[in-house]
Formats: sequence, C-alpha cells, structure tokens
Amino acid sequence: LHRFFNHFCFALEQEEYQREGIVCEHFMWSDNQECLELIDKPKLCVLSFLDEAAALKTSTDEDFIAKVNKALPDVSPKYFVVPTDRARVKTHFGIKHYAGLVYYQCDGFIAKNRNTQMTLLNEALQTSSIPFVDGLGRFVEARPETATTNSSRSTQSHGQLFKEQLNNLHATLSATTPWYVRCIKTNS
Repeated sequence: LHRFFNHFCFALEQEEYQREGIVCEHFMWSDNQECLELIDKPKLCVLSFLDEAAALKTSTDEDFIAKVNKALPDVSPKYFVVPTDRARVKTHFGIKHYAGLVYYQCDGFIAKNRNTQMTLLNEALQTSSIPFVDGLGRFVEARPETATTNSSRSTQSHGQLFKEQLNNLHATLSATTPWYVRCIKTNS
C-alpha cells in the first residue's frame, strides 16, 4: 500500500505537473519494493518460510527463526536484520521498514499461521442446530472462492489469507481513479 500511495501521490502527480507546465521541484521518495519482496516474494521470503514451517507438523518456531535468520540476510542484507542480542537470536528477526527497524517476536507464529482455531470456529458456526448461530455461519463463506495454492479456504494459512486480501485490495484500488484537491495558493 505504501508503494501504491507513492505511485499515485508522487509519481503520477509529478508527471501531471510536467504535462501542465506547473513548476514543481522534483523530489525523491523511498521505494520499499525490496523490503516488500523480503516479506512476500515467492520462495525466499518470510511468508514462504512461515507457510512451509506451518505445513510441516513437526516444525517449531525455533526452526522457523533459525531458517529465516540463516537464509534471509543473504537475500536482503539491506532490510533483514538478525538480532545481535543472544537472548533474541532464537526468538526474533528484524526488518528495516521505510519507517524504521521492527523486531518480530515469533512465539506462536507457526500455530497462529496454521489457522486451525478459525477453521474449527467456522465449522461450528456452519453446523450448528441453533438457527441464529447457523445464520451467522452463512457469513463465513460469503466471499467467493478464489484461486489459491490450496483448493480449500479452510486449509489456507493466515499468511495466504493476508496475501489474498491484500491482492484483492490492491486490485480494487488499481481499478479506481483517485482525485486530489490541489492548492490554488501555495503555502509559502
């Protein structure tokens, strides 16, 4: 979303100013594409490693951390940070986002990503003999099925659901035409 915002608010507006002959000092902004790829580029990214760990029933959070802390510094040395503190190295990893360094504590990452609790809740709602609760269950699958790596929505990890929702949001935003109100009088 940061990249999408930058494209519409900065890149396209600067092009528009040039077409209209408006004098505007060209300015640079940070492009966080490499950081985004570190999180969500197929094969060697945080979410791929997390999904892989969640698929292996014997995998632990420590296995996941060890894998990302070993592989990802070579993939993206500018954005991926292995904690230097010995106490954190087995439980955390860091990412330098455009706004600063964020350390992620991974206790329970794999279990949460497996999405098993939500699946059980959805099944309970949809199979309830109580009419009101059964009615709530109809809202669970109100969204149409989309093509994903898994054929069933109930087997999708939280990472996969997040990527799907973000891609849908991006597609919706890309289909719109943003409009901006320009200042007639400058701030100076």
